Amino acid sequence: MMAPLRRYGMAAWCALALTACATTGNGKARSLTTEEAAHTLVIGKATRADVRAALGDAHITRFDNGYELWLYEVGVPKIVDSLPWLSLVMSSSDNAREVSVLFDPSGFVKKYQVRDK
Repeated sequence: MMAPLRRYGMAAWCALALTACATTGNGKARSLTTEEAAHTLVIGKATRADVRAALGDAHITRFDNGYELWLYEVGVPKIVDSLPWLSLVMSSSDNAREVSVLFDPSGFVKKYQVRDK
């Protein structure tokens, strides 16, 4: 009885660990240069659709005032920090890069940041 439970537990642990290493978006944030960001994330002109087409789906935070923050992470997602045993072997502080895009209530890029760690 204990052996199958242990096997399923290990399989679940491996699946979770592999999922935790995923990159947000379509992977283009990994190689996005400052020049490419300036052409792609044009403040006041680029829309949510433009950014989604260029970088893929992001972690989205919506604010009550209508603004949205889209976060693209290359490496370990921040949710890993709250998982008890997984946070012992990996951390979001290990991420190589974050790209954050702030949209105004009308859906245009207000601000962006490409941050390497």
